[in-house]
Amino acid sequence: MKSFIIKLVVLSLLFLGFIFYAPDAYKIIEINTKSDSFSYQAIFIFIGVILFLNIFLKPILKILSLPLSCMTLGLFSFVINFIIVILADFLIPEIQFTSYFNAFLFSIVFSFTSSVIDFF
Repeated sequence: MKSFIIKLVVLSLLFLGFIFYAPDAYKIIEINTKSDSFSYQAIFIFIGVILFLNIFLKPILKILSLPLSCMTLGLFSFVINFIIVILADFLIPEIQFTSYFNAFLFSIVFSFTSSVIDFF
């Protein structure tokens, strides 16, 4: 449980960095809230949903796509991460990526950072 909370906080900070320091930051991700203020709660919920999907849905997708993953020498895992991010994007209406390229870029950064956190 402690590692899940640490991972949630670190990946939420990564997501904030991705929003604010990426080029054209306001065009990459739209955060829709009822007020005009920025919602940190929506970011924590979004990252929590991604982590939840990584725990429960990602192993199923990896097993189903095992032949395709073997043919592409594991590069299909980027597509699986992209599917997880897009699914979380659809589940959380407050956060929306403006294009699929931005979602794919975030999924690559997210998977790399998540694997570094898991290593330590």
